[in-house]
Amino acid sequence: MTTGSGGGPHHHTAARTPPHRGRPPSAHPEGNNVSTNSPTIPAETARHVLWHFGQDGGSQPGIFTQYLMHTIATADVVNTAKLADVYPDYTAAIVAAKLDPDVITHLQKIAAGLRCARCGDTDGPFDGAGTSLRCEGCIGGAQ
Repeated sequence: MTTGSGGGPHHHTAARTPPHRGRPPSAHPEGNNVSTNSPTIPAETARHVLWHFGQDGGSQPGIFTQYLMHTIATADVVNTAKLADVYPDYTAAIVAAKLDPDVITHLQKIAAGLRCARCGDTDGPFDGAGTSLRCEGCIGGAQ
């Protein structure tokens, strides 16, 4: 994150490193990867993190949240783990987005509110409308 003439943070696009290299996703930053499925990322958090990375679907949060996201994005492993204890949703979303560029698409789906009404999945494709959206897996399992 950079600071402008007003001293406030501005969003940026961070360099991304390869995803978890064959290991299952972990909800802990020490595992060098984070899943956006645990904890569940709220739509508002997804929009804020998208804004932080300068992506479509984002919305600018308040100044505290801007500084919090900057702190999480730049923290070392030990401090990231400490922040994850207090801010699990922001930490999971930010660390995952830094490690895997595909997470941005996942966050955009969360931010848009696309989620299976049965299992909560955001991957789609979906069938239905509004609050009755169902993912392909739930549609196939319900037949």
